[in-house]
Amino acid sequence: MNIGRLVSNLTNLGFTVLLVGLANLVLAESYNTTNFQNKKVTRDEFIDALKPDSAKEPAQFQFRGLGMSGAKAAKKAASLELKFEFNSYQLTPEAKATLDSLGQALSSQDLAGSNFMIEGHTDAKGTESYNLSLSRQRAESVKDYLVNQLKVPAARLKTQGLGKSELLDQDNPYSGRNRRVQIVNLQ
Repeated sequence: MNIGRLVSNLTNLGFTVLLVGLANLVLAESYNTTNFQNKKVTRDEFIDALKPDSAKEPAQFQFRGLGMSGAKAAKKAASLELKFEFNSYQLTPEAKATLDSLGQALSSQDLAGSNFMIEGHTDAKGTESYNLSLSRQRAESVKDYLVNQLKVPAARLKTQGLGKSELLDQDNPYSGRNRRVQIVNLQ
């Protein structure tokens, strides 16, 4: 095998990977999150937090004469500190009251065309696998309540458990602020 050709191929491959990586970085999804920690949230506040922006700013990228652009607006999200029983995915009455307002918002005309991701998060206590499982169960518990009690169509809701991978309060990894559910508008 010709060493010069191998180096040339690897260099070209590296350049392609670099371009793809930079394009993904520029066009990466981001969330415009409204934090509703320790707050009683109304239907209208949820609608304001989750309603997609009408104007999308195009992302632009220049690299040695190569231009790329794309319309990637930040997805709207609401972060909630829902109360669960300790070491459980059972919703407390306080959590259900918050979800009642969320369900009203999701059923409103303002959000009727949107689909949502329900993300479960934990604090840093416990093992990675345990926290991942618990966060998934909590997200599913929220979805089940929205679907079965509030009649939000199941097809509009997806769930994801993120465990302790995205701590809200990184300076205090065991803080209750990290134990939350985030609702993301996927539109």
